[in-house]
Amino acid sequence: MRGAKVIVDLIHRFGCKICVINGEQRSECSVFIEPLRYKNKIYLDGTSLSQGLLDGSHSLMIAPPELVLDLPLENYVVECATMNRRFTIKKCDTYYLKDTPLYLWAILGNYRQDGEESDGA
Repeated sequence: MRGAKVIVDLIHRFGCKICVINGEQRSECSVFIEPLRYKNKIYLDGTSLSQGLLDGSHSLMIAPPELVLDLPLENYVVECATMNRRFTIKKCDTYYLKDTPLYLWAILGNYRQDGEESDGA
């Protein structure tokens, strides 16, 4: 499907390079990462944010559909050298148009060395 190819081409052309680490396995690809700007984190902890507040604790990642993330997601670390940041994967799913995978989305949390998620403060 032409639309799927266009989306993947845009991600490869304009996305930032990341490394997805799962134990000893490492894979690299291009993705879009941006902070979540929603007032209410309904899909995470249900904590409301004040109007206009951006706490930076969670981000949205859009990746090409060929990136495969198997359960459990807690084993993955996403490393972005461009942003000088590491993330954990909280939730993810593939978005389809009919039977064609268009892209993978994931909610990322801040990564701390001890393995616990940072609260963004």
